[in-house]
Amino acid sequence: MIFSFLLLSLCQTTQGFELNRVPEHLAFVQLDDDPALECIAIDGEVLTLLPVFGQETEIQMPLPGSAGIWTVSDLGSNPVFLHVSDGHTLRQLQLNDSTLAWGAPLASELGKASGFPRGHRRAHFVLDLNHDGFLDLVLPAGESIAISFGSEGDFRPPVLIDDAANVSLSIGGAKGGLLGEVNRTYQMRPLEMQDLNGDGLADLQRSDSESIRQYLATKDGLSATPHVIDLTRFSESTGEIKFDAANIAALSKHLIMEEWADLNQDGSLDMILLVGHSIVIYLGGKDGLDVRRPRDQFNLHGNILYAFAEPIDDDGFPDLCFLKVEDLSLAQVLSWIIFPVSIDFDLLAYRGLGNGRFEKHALYAKRIKFKSDSVFGLLNRRDEARAVRRTVSLLADLDGDGLASDLALLDGEGTLSLYKNLVADISTLEHINEDFLREQLKGDGDASIDEDMLMGWVYEQKSTLLNLAAGHEPIYQIEASAGDGLEQALTAQDIDGDGKDEVLLLRMIKKDGVNGLKGFWLDLD
Repeated sequence: MIFSFLLLSLCQTTQGFELNRVPEHLAFVQLDDDPALECIAIDGEVLTLLPVFGQETEIQMPLPGSAGIWTVSDLGSNPVFLHVSDGHTLRQLQLNDSTLAWGAPLASELGKASGFPRGHRRAHFVLDLNHDGFLDLVLPAGESIAISFGSEGDFRPPVLIDDAANVSLSIGGAKGGLLGEVNRTYQMRPLEMQDLNGDGLADLQRSDSESIRQYLATKDGLSATPHVIDLTRFSESTGEIKFDAANIAALSKHLIMEEWADLNQDGSLDMILLVGHSIVIYLGGKDGLDVRRPRDQFNLHGNILYAFAEPIDDDGFPDLCFLKVEDLSLAQVLSWIIFPVSIDFDLLAYRGLGNGRFEKHALYAKRIKFKSDSVFGLLNRRDEARAVRRTVSLLADLDGDGLASDLALLDGEGTLSLYKNLVADISTLEHINEDFLREQLKGDGDASIDEDMLMGWVYEQKSTLLNLAAGHEPIYQIEASAGDGLEQALTAQDIDGDGKDEVLLLRMIKKDGVNGLKGFWLDLD
């Protein structure tokens, strides 16, 4: 790998990083009282402390138990390695006198061993799920998930959440038959908690195509019995699915989609339900969502694709917005293979009254014209999309001011660029699409979008950071030329414990027919 540097009035220290193999997982963690981080590799059931920052040889140890999960999480100010063995004991990895060891149990008797698949796997199971400042445990328990909420120095007894995990079994294909490879897959669905009923406590909501289940919280914890909203009763109103080649967009009338917002400003979340050509509003309350009687209802015409609430005008109340698409025939869609794509959308906004109801005449209406190259033309431009997809962007604290407002950008060609104080207010990145929507609705005339703008929406924050960087000179830049198509990775962490993030760049290499990793970590002084 060949590196060429562009240094712009900045002191820096670089240190090489090379491995003659590619571990399944690589992580930087704190193992002792020294705030500097150590580099560990995890391959199956074996954990290895790599000789990167001091020690002369690798130190290995097996992960305990026959079934376990592990993660890297911030228990304090630095990341640590945590492991749960056989569903019972949570321990932290430590380094004592050049020996790897497990600390005293942080929690015991966490769940049933039968809930853990055999083997050791990475899982994101330590997080502040209910936003109370204490870390919680989210662990597998059969087809359920056991949540143990953290408290001062301990974890509460677990609450079981049904239907929060997927368990599947697959075999090794037709040739192997039942004698082929057999795999059991266990996947925990992402969990998010927020205040649903306005009491200031974070609640849990799970939904699928048939129901919505709200687990409401009290001062004693999360309710084990959910408040259930049956969605199947709404599917009857969409009718039988019929394919119409003259307008395939008409299939949208069979959509059932919900969005959530506080429409009447009482602190609880209300539901905007899109059912075919109707939008129905139900209000939330202290006992969860009340679906006995709708608060408001819209009967719409056209092919409605999406409905949501967003404050468009200046009164602060959420307004009802929906997007519909023109009639599209099957022949028209097939023509896009060789002819340019052209689709008209209508975006409408109805003024919210702040009580869960909306005005019946559109406050704003905008025709959006989407134009793009043909499918063949887009295939010819796939390298452009690939370059954006391969680009890695990280917000970091490179100067030690306590704010992750600096940008480390590794583009698809392997060039690393660093920018200081590029993002003054990080929260602005969370509302990129909403701000764009508001500007378009309030603007004059029709709006036009193309495939480049569409790609920007898909990549959202990454595209915004790329656009911000385009107007600034990097404080540091390094080009790595190692051949096109090589896998690359980038991370930014306070590796040496000095209060500033260092940047680690890695690329996959092949040496003597063996895959390995090579790169460097960069410390800005």
